[in-house]
Amino acid sequence: MPFFLKKRIFSLLKSKAQNVKISLFVPLTALFLYVGISTLVLTCSNSIFTYFKLALPLSAFALMAALQLIALFISLLFLIGFSKLQTGDVQALIWGQKNLLKPLFKGMLLSLVLYPVVICFVQIIHQVVSLFIIFTRTDQIAVWQLKNLRSTPTVFWSFVVASFTVVPLIEELLFRGFWQNYFVRLLGVRAGIGAASLLFTAFHYSAMQGMANIELLTALFFLSYLIGSTYIKEKSLFAPIGMHAAFNSLSVLMMLFVTDG
Repeated sequence: MPFFLKKRIFSLLKSKAQNVKISLFVPLTALFLYVGISTLVLTCSNSIFTYFKLALPLSAFALMAALQLIALFISLLFLIGFSKLQTGDVQALIWGQKNLLKPLFKGMLLSLVLYPVVICFVQIIHQVVSLFIIFTRTDQIAVWQLKNLRSTPTVFWSFVVASFTVVPLIEELLFRGFWQNYFVRLLGVRAGIGAASLLFTAFHYSAMQGMANIELLTALFFLSYLIGSTYIKEKSLFAPIGMHAAFNSLSVLMMLFVTDG
C-alpha cells in the first residue's frame, strides 16, 4: 500500500469532464444503442431460426450464447461509431490521451495488484452478510454461463476471448466514457464516479443470483469505483479497459484452474 500512497494512484484531480459540455442525450443514446441493438439482434435471430426451422449443431443454450456474442460485437461497433460522431472536445474527453499501450498496460498491472484486494473484500462482505442471512452462494450470471458452455468448446472459447476484449471495451466506453463523464460534470468528481458505479452495478443485477446479489454487487461497486478513479487519474479510457480486461481474465483463470480444481 505505500506504493499507492507514494504514487497517489487514486488521488482525484479535477476532471476535464467538469469543463466539457456533454448533454444527457449523449449517454442516454449510447445506452439505447447498447440495449436496443442487443435486443434487436437476439429477437430477430430467434425469429429467423424459428420461422425457417433452421437446424444447427448447437444446443439451444449454446445458440443463444453465440447470438449474444454477435449482438455484443455489433453493439460495440455502433457505440464506437457514435463516440466518433461527437465533437472533438467530447471525443477527447471520452477516449483521453492518444497513447494507447501505456495506459492499457498500466491498467492491467494495477488490476493484477488489486485483484487479491477485491477477492478479500468479497470474502469480508460474505462473512458479514452471513451473520444476518443464510443463503447459498451462487456464481455471477456470466460465470454460470461460461461454466455451462464448456461442453461446446467453440462457443465457450469465443466467450472467454470476448470477456477480456469486447466486454471491457463496451462496458468501459458506455459506463466510463459516456455516463461517468456526464455524471462528473453534473455532480463533481467523487459523486460522479459513484453515480456511474451505481449504474454499472445495477446493470449486473440478476434475480437468478438471489441473495448472492448482495456480495456480488457490493464487490462490483467497489471495483467499479476503483476503475472510475483510475480513468480520472490516467485521463485515458484504455486504463479502465486494461483493468477490466485483466480482472475478467483473472476471474476466468480462477474458474478454470482453481474453482473447478
